[in-house]
Amino acid sequence: MAKQRLKKIVITVTPQTAYHLREMAGMCHYKSVGRVVDKLVREKRIIMNDWKEAVGREY
Repeated sequence: MAKQRLKKIVITVTPQTAYHLREMAGMCHYKSVGRVVDKLVREKRIIMNDWKEAVGREY
């Protein structure tokens, strides 16, 4: 597996969100909550790109 460029960040979430992130990590068999956050951000970005193309706006 090729080395990935990784950055360490700290996020602050509510206890309920932390619970749901840990639950999603368990369901997807991920080792860390960070992978769940990464996947959610990636999926949201794809949706935003599709929306931008459909509407034809730049933000």
